[in-house]
Amino acid sequence: MDHLLERVLTSELVEDDEETRAHIAGDAAVFLQFLSATNRWTGQDEDLGYALSTLTSYIESRLASLPPTEVDEPPVEPEVERAALTVVPVVARLDALLGWIGERRPVTATGALKRALVMEAFDAVGGKREDLAPRKVQSMWDLPVLAQTWVVAAMLDLISIGKTVVKPGPAAPAWRDPDRNPGEYLTLCRDAVTHSLVVALGRRGEGRLVAFHSVLDEATAAVLSAGLGEHPLPAGPEERLHALSVLFPGRPVGPSLLGSMLGDRLDDLVADGLLDDADGYRVPTPLRPAVRAAVRILLGDATPVAIHPPARCTLRITLRDSEPAVWRRVVVDNSLSLLHLHFVIQSCFAWEDYHLHQFTEGEPFTGGCVYVPDDQLDDELANGQDEVVYEGMVTIGTALPQVGASLTYLYDYGDGWTHDIVVESVAEFDAEAPRAACVDGQGLAPAEDSGGTWGWTDMLAAADDPAHDRHDEIRQWLGLRPGERVDPEWFDRDDANGQLRALFG
Repeated sequence: MDHLLERVLTSELVEDDEETRAHIAGDAAVFLQFLSATNRWTGQDEDLGYALSTLTSYIESRLASLPPTEVDEPPVEPEVERAALTVVPVVARLDALLGWIGERRPVTATGALKRALVMEAFDAVGGKREDLAPRKVQSMWDLPVLAQTWVVAAMLDLISIGKTVVKPGPAAPAWRDPDRNPGEYLTLCRDAVTHSLVVALGRRGEGRLVAFHSVLDEATAAVLSAGLGEHPLPAGPEERLHALSVLFPGRPVGPSLLGSMLGDRLDDLVADGLLDDADGYRVPTPLRPAVRAAVRILLGDATPVAIHPPARCTLRITLRDSEPAVWRRVVVDNSLSLLHLHFVIQSCFAWEDYHLHQFTEGEPFTGGCVYVPDDQLDDELANGQDEVVYEGMVTIGTALPQVGASLTYLYDYGDGWTHDIVVESVAEFDAEAPRAACVDGQGLAPAEDSGGTWGWTDMLAAADDPAHDRHDEIRQWLGLRPGERVDPEWFDRDDANGQLRALFG
C-alpha cells in the first residue's frame, strides 16, 4: 500500500505540477471509495482507511498551497461577504451536521456512517425523504446531500474521522463560535461554498450516465464562470432554450433531458443564492471570491467563460475549386456550436455525413487549432495540430466572432471537399427567426465519393459526352434516366431549408 501511494503522489508524468498531482490523488481516493461502497474492496479495511486518510491529507495540503486567483474587481467587505455566505444552504447543513454529531458518532472502517444512522443524519441536514428514489439506501454515499456535506466537513477539518468514530475536528471551535476569530470563520464559510461546488460538480464514477453527468456538471460550472464576467448567460423565459444551447451544443437544439436537467440545476443555484437571475445568471458580488475559487479548480482557469451576446451571423460557405462555383449563404444563431454548423453544411450541400470531417483555423493539417467530433479527438490525423478541440463545445460566436472571420471545413479526407467559411455580417438576435436558414446559393453540390472537385468535373463531362469511354458507366452511377442531364447550376434552396427545419425546428 505504501508503494502504491508513493507512485500516485510522486508520478513523474506531472513533475512540478502540484495541482495535477492533487487531482490524480483525488481520482484515486474516489476510486477507493467506489470500491468500498460497492463491496469490491478485497483488501484489509485498515489498509483502505489508511489510504483514504493519506490521500485526503495530501489533497488538502496541495490545494491549499495553490497560488490565489487574480481578481480584477474590488475586494468584498468582510462583513458583507460573511452575511452572504452564512445564508447559503451548505453552511446551514454543516451547522446541522456538527450539531447532530455532538461529541461523537460511530463509523465503519471505511470512514462512513453506520448504516443504521444514515437516515437520521440525512434528516438532520435537511434531506427530504420524499425526493428520494424508490430504492433501498445501502450507505450514506447513496444520499448526495448527506455525502457532500460529510465530505466538505472533512475537507474543512470540521470533523475528524477515525477508525471507529467521527467527532468534531480542529476547525469546529472556530465554526461554532464565529466571533472568537471572525477572519478564520469567514475563511471557513468561503471554503465551505467553494468545496461544496467542487464536490457537487467534480464527480467521477462509472456506468452509462457518467458521460451525461460529466457534460451536465461542466455546463453548470460554465454558467457559474460566465456569471463572474461581463456577459452572463441570459435567463429570460423566451431566451432560456437559446441560452442553454450555448452550454450543451452536442446536438441540434430542442427539448431534451439534458436541457431540462441543466435548467433545474440553474433554478437550484438561484434558490440557494449562488446565482441571481434578475439580469442573466450572475454570481452575487459577495459570493464571487468563493465561486471564483471553485470555477478555477473545476475548469482550470480563473478567466470567466466567454459567452457572446446573442446575435445572428450571415456566413458564406464556398466549396473550394468548384467550377462552376458552388456556394451557400446561411444565417445562423451565434450560440449554435460548430457541431451544429457541421449539420448545416451537410444539409445545404446535400452531403450524407458518413465521412470524417474537421474545422480548422487556416489550412487543414498545417498546425493551428482543429475542431473535431468527440470520436475523432484521439485520431492520429488530428495529432499534428497545435490544439485539438471538441467541436460541440465551441460556439459559432466564439470561433467566428466578427465580420471577416473565417474557418475551413474539410469533409471526406479522401476526396478532400474543402469549404471556405467567411462571416459576411452580424445582426441583432431575433427570437422569432429560425435558428439556421439558407438564404441564397448557387451550384449543384458534388455527389459523395466522386473523387474530389476534379473527379466530379470529369464525371460531369463523361455523363454529357456519348463518345466518352465511361459515358454509360457514369450515367448509371449517377442514376440518370435516358435523356436526363446534370445541371451544374441547379440548387434547391427550399429542400435545404426543409432539412434545416427538421434539425432545428
